[in-house]
Amino acid sequence: MALIVKDIRKRWPGNCLVYSWGTALTQAEKIKINEAMEDWKNTGNVRFVKRSNHDRYVKFEPDSDPLDGICSSSELGMSGGQQFIHLDHDPSKRTLRHEIGHALGFYHEHKRRDRNSFIDVKTDKIKPTHKYQFEKVGVGEALHPGNYDLDSVMHYGSAKKMSIDGNTALITTDDPDDSALIGSPDISSSDAGAVASMEQGTQHVYQLSGNGQIENMVQQSGWSAGWTIARPYTVGGHKFLMLLKTSNGRMRLNRINLDGTISENVQHKNWTSGWTHAVKYAVLGSNYMMLYKRGDGTVHVNKINGDGKIGEKIDEGTLESGWSYAAAFGIGTSSFMLFSNLNGVVFVHEIEWDGKIGQRKHAQTFGNNYTVTQPYNVLGTTFLLMLKSSNGTGKIRRINTDGRIGDVVQTLNWTNGWTTAIPYHVGLDTYLLSLKESDGEFKINRIESDGKLGSIVDDRLLSPGWGTVAVYGVGLGTYVLLVKP
Repeated sequence: MALIVKDIRKRWPGNCLVYSWGTALTQAEKIKINEAMEDWKNTGNVRFVKRSNHDRYVKFEPDSDPLDGICSSSELGMSGGQQFIHLDHDPSKRTLRHEIGHALGFYHEHKRRDRNSFIDVKTDKIKPTHKYQFEKVGVGEALHPGNYDLDSVMHYGSAKKMSIDGNTALITTDDPDDSALIGSPDISSSDAGAVASMEQGTQHVYQLSGNGQIENMVQQSGWSAGWTIARPYTVGGHKFLMLLKTSNGRMRLNRINLDGTISENVQHKNWTSGWTHAVKYAVLGSNYMMLYKRGDGTVHVNKINGDGKIGEKIDEGTLESGWSYAAAFGIGTSSFMLFSNLNGVVFVHEIEWDGKIGQRKHAQTFGNNYTVTQPYNVLGTTFLLMLKSSNGTGKIRRINTDGRIGDVVQTLNWTNGWTTAIPYHVGLDTYLLSLKESDGEFKINRIESDGKLGSIVDDRLLSPGWGTVAVYGVGLGTYVLLVKP
């Protein structure tokens, strides 16, 4: 299997490489590059998007100095900012696949530390300008899962052009029958397995930049299946993440580190099954967690202790069953709990001073099939995003000071399939992160000062299946957690 970059910060988020065209590329060269990207895409684990506003991207352009003796070249993995794939005139498909492999995070296969068991490299015959292309990677610099792969598209052939006399085979195989394998023009099955391993795991954490874009991965883990709820919150200056499985009621509380990574488990409980919603809120300096079961309308309110752990139950009762969304919001000194269902009904309850859910204050009916009803605040004014996953239509409404849902300020016409929409703040700026669980389409919009959605600042394709999503700030950074339940 191939030799891949170990530092997850150098891997493209979601294995989605962002690219742009140099102005000097011909249309024929663009077609060949697109074909090479399609070859990588056909492995099933790589995606490519054309650059729009992205800060980090690969630019394809012709070699600016074709006489310098350096062949086509690419930086290793995601280096940050603009980076390049420089191409010789009329590059072959092998060259394009090879250089794209570097940009994805692949080293040369013949730089593996165990290569001497499979090939012989005539280091004394290499041109000085090319010696770095044959040096073994340092200990701990890369991952090399699986066996040595002579057939990798990242493995050089004989490399005669890089020899001092231009005619000496620099790489020979220990078994002469294997000589035809090296220098393969095709992406091998091991290459495909390696690129899949770069995105493995059911839990990813990405850092978000100051302008709202995904910056880099900070954590990649394999969690057990079934985590349907993730609620980050802050207590006593410390950040926590509450995770809950609807299927069996298992609750786990983890600490969040200052670098955004999810740390040790500080609490776990085995509650009854069926909890579909968990909403954290604060009243008069005290913190609470409301739990709701859509199946039968059961509601529990637990106090959150000063150490961040979920404490005693202070209230329980029954509301209407069938609520598909629940969220808390505050206006002035008042706190409210909003419930909505697929029939377009929205109830708003006032939250009492002791954290209990009070009487219903407002009952309103809007159109059917709103799957997301998410309140957010911009510069002291509260708004409600209402979105239909079935057809992508939606509305943004102002919420009045008494908690009642007010006038429409913007109408949305998106594509269908959006299952997650989370507003968040970075400093004084507000953004909306949206994701489709079905195909991994991902975007971030700026939210303007009037509450309306503005321009898209990030768009990319992740792998499908991310159904549990949370955004949180810790230290000086903002992060998004993705979980495949």
